[in-house]
Amino acid sequence: MPNNFSIKPSDIPSRGGARENTSKPAPFKLMASAPVSPGRWQDWLPFQGIANKDIVFFTREFSILLNASVPIIESLKILAKQTKSEHLQNVIQAMIVDIESGDSLSASLIRHPRVFNNLFVNLVRAGELSGTLDKSLTYIADQYEKDYNLRRKIKSALTYPAFVIGAMGLVLALLFTYVMPKMLAMLQETGANLPITTRILIFITTAFSHYWWLFLLLLIGLVVAFRYFVNKPAGRVRWDGYKIKFPIIGPILQKVYVERFSRNFSVLVQGGVPIVSGLKVTADAISNTAYQKILYEVAEQVENGRTLADALSDYPAEIPILVTQMVDVGERTSKTDEILGKIASFYERESESSVATLTQLLEPIVMLILGLLVALIVSGILLPIYNLVAAQ
Repeated sequence: MPNNFSIKPSDIPSRGGARENTSKPAPFKLMASAPVSPGRWQDWLPFQGIANKDIVFFTREFSILLNASVPIIESLKILAKQTKSEHLQNVIQAMIVDIESGDSLSASLIRHPRVFNNLFVNLVRAGELSGTLDKSLTYIADQYEKDYNLRRKIKSALTYPAFVIGAMGLVLALLFTYVMPKMLAMLQETGANLPITTRILIFITTAFSHYWWLFLLLLIGLVVAFRYFVNKPAGRVRWDGYKIKFPIIGPILQKVYVERFSRNFSVLVQGGVPIVSGLKVTADAISNTAYQKILYEVAEQVENGRTLADALSDYPAEIPILVTQMVDVGERTSKTDEILGKIASFYERESESSVATLTQLLEPIVMLILGLLVALIVSGILLPIYNLVAAQ
């Protein structure tokens, strides 16, 4: 993927430049995104989103600059010049103004909730407090890059089947509209006893040629109803719950969500974030509302005195027993963060392996479906012709 940032040696200022406020920060406090202020209305404009890869490169280059002892403000000025995304450039310029006014980096980030989620903000906050901001940014960039690569692999695996199915649908629509009616009418005129496959084709052709507009309206209605359903909070939770139960794709998504939970929660705990706060921040970073709901419920139970492993065990369908057992071992040995890191590494390898397997399985499945459809059409047309010839 092309890099939108290209830092040159001439871009890096000398270390004698003015530095931002380095006063000692307050003890860690969970930061949550608040509604954007009136002055930040640009962040909420439609079609103004920032691509994940732009965030990856921004975070990666930011960590490199900080590791090279470049002050935060100077680093942001360099990145603002290098980025090709106008929206990200505006966000960076706003961050520069905030920090020059005395705000911390995390306090500035939280003003842009559409760009930087709660996990991003709180990891930066933990890095500010521990003096390891460059390492926090490197971790964030690593995770964004992993998520981006995984999405790209899944999209790549689904592109070929989606193209084939789309092309097949178009061909069938043309076939049932213009070709099949004439051929099937000729077969009906013979008065012969038609096989079941031919009668099925006649029914589909008649229905499609006379009521194609009804099929189109039904399709549009289903799409609109689905969008309405998933945009409702309760509907979104149910849909996200269904996704992890789908054949083939469901187990892959479950592994991805468990990996994200384990990895992000592990890093937050290592950074000194309290367990309850860490669970809530991790929940906000998972793009599945079913898992968000689970983690918020687990956080509430832990706050009421239950152990983390005991609370997670209430959700065996979403949280594998292996994870619960490993977390229990981590709590008993006071190495929860280390155990979670190992769980994350395991599920990361498992999800990558599953995506590779999915890629290999989809092509033969699609070819099998195509073969069955072709067999149905060919048998529906050729069988009655063969029967007529044999009867003469």
